[in-house]
Amino acid sequence: SDVYKRQEYMGINILQTMKAVPIVLILAIFFVYGNYAQVPAKYNVTIYMESLCNPSRFFVGKIFDKFLTAIEQSGNYDAVEKLNVNFVMYANTYEYQLRNKSTIFWCPYGENCIQANKIITCAQQRYSKKSQDAQTKLQQWRFIQCFTRIFTSKEFQKDDGSIDFTKVIFTCAKRANPVKEEHVGMTKQIYNCQAKEEANQLLRDNLAQRRGLSFDGQLQPPYITLNGVHNEKAELKQEISFLRWYCEAEQSIDGICSTKWVQEYGYMSSSEQKELAGQPAE
Repeated sequence: SDVYKRQEYMGINILQTMKAVPIVLILAIFFVYGNYAQVPAKYNVTIYMESLCNPSRFFVGKIFDKFLTAIEQSGNYDAVEKLNVNFVMYANTYEYQLRNKSTIFWCPYGENCIQANKIITCAQQRYSKKSQDAQTKLQQWRFIQCFTRIFTSKEFQKDDGSIDFTKVIFTCAKRANPVKEEHVGMTKQIYNCQAKEEANQLLRDNLAQRRGLSFDGQLQPPYITLNGVHNEKAELKQEISFLRWYCEAEQSIDGICSTKWVQEYGYMSSSEQKELAGQPAE
């Protein structure tokens, strides 16, 4: 690939200058190159959504899930390296100032929507802060997909009917990374973030992104932009099959775009088609 060709070219140049450069400087060059040289993502996808909006949950919970599963099952991480996916949990949320000058967030889907938005936003921030490598990025996507899909399930409801968000966070952190030390630590980080003012500020940052859209009126989430531009045709393809959209954009039939993975994860089941159309599944 171009990435490996670029690395090989740089490596050759470094080796050619070894005789003329002190060994300490050579080691410094390798350290800087190995830790900071990153190739920018080819596709920057931003998904404006609400955690309790059914179309948002269907897209992230099921369609995006198929894309992630194809990556996990194939073991091919090329798509992860070429993609940045940013989840902006502020499609139609508002912040209001009360008479005592404190502020509250309001979501048309209720208080659980605000709480879930905070958790997803904190998770995105914590995984990104941990590392930008492909494995951690995939863990971030998997956590958000898992959380979006399951947090309203009955198994996470307390006796009083409220949601046990701590249990949901733990479940999805474990789904993203089964290593105990890793998912327990990430659960604590996400929980602590969502309970603090930091989560409110992260939502305000999302609002700044929302206001930056050249869009007048209420969004119909999920609202998807690619490299900062919204295209209805591209969004429709992404919402039907994120995997096939990616393969078409790449014009590729290799890796996760091979026939095996596209046939298995590139199409909706009949029940999913009915759900998308708003019809009851059989």
